[in-house]
Amino acid sequence: MNIVKPINLLITEMLSERDCNNDTLNTYQRKLNLWITWMVQNGDISNPTLERVIAYKKYLTKSGHRETTIYGYLAVIKILSKWMDKKGICSDFTAGIKWSKEESSSVRGVLNINQVVSILMSMPTVTERNLRDYAIVNLMLNTGARCIEVTRIDRSDIDDLHGMYRMRLRRKGRLSKSTPIPITKEVFSPIASYMTHAMLTPNTNPLFLSVGSLPGRRLTTKTISRICIEAMKQVGITGKEFTAHSFRHTAAMIAFLNGVPLSGIQQMLGHKSQSTTEGYLRRLSETNNEAAKAIAAIGCAITKASNNNNN
Repeated sequence: MNIVKPINLLITEMLSERDCNNDTLNTYQRKLNLWITWMVQNGDISNPTLERVIAYKKYLTKSGHRETTIYGYLAVIKILSKWMDKKGICSDFTAGIKWSKEESSSVRGVLNINQVVSILMSMPTVTERNLRDYAIVNLMLNTGARCIEVTRIDRSDIDDLHGMYRMRLRRKGRLSKSTPIPITKEVFSPIASYMTHAMLTPNTNPLFLSVGSLPGRRLTTKTISRICIEAMKQVGITGKEFTAHSFRHTAAMIAFLNGVPLSGIQQMLGHKSQSTTEGYLRRLSETNNEAAKAIAAIGCAITKASNNNNN
């Protein structure tokens, strides 16, 4: 099944027909570029086959990529393959590959309440970097916000209306930011401390800034992910199943065990489908029952840690 038209042109055509925002299209392009590079080095780019896709999957696995990352790379190839099949360019060369996002999400690490409290209490809150990192980790553990959503937050997205705290998020795959969602004082206070220390004004954009060699720039998702992983490592939580996305699964589990209905968790996580939210809760039986008291315990832990640092 030799493809006559250059693959790069086909990809450009396929992306032009996708009803996605620029961020998503750029992600598709980046992932397909990696596949093309591998195919040029290890196969015939004009003759993609299921055998080559399986070999590429094995290559990604041996390279140390997590299962969810591998799924993301393969999913984009599937989109291209099905588009080419529909256009009559070639048959679907990904048909038959055994892989599903559902399988990937089942290995995600979920933290119990003792681990959550340990992470928060172990994080220093002295320097601007300390305060920023603590505010990010605390926000993600309490709200289930994704890395991409956190990096998009601007200073103007956080409101304090006479003790009523709100936050706006631009959800994954969305073009605009959501209507304000309420957040607790325990979530707002560390953010406020960071903003004060960093001297951020209401008109400052973005909220979470780099303080390293490139100060003042918006943090990347890679940096936010590293901050979360380092926070877990500090208390001995390691393993490929524990990633920044574990905080999202943990927040969903804590909310569920604290009596929040599925519809409420769906709104908190910004899921379009309730079935996606249900997938986050499949490991309920494996989670420590103490998590039922999670929200109150986290609030107490934050207050205690704050008091200790002020003494």
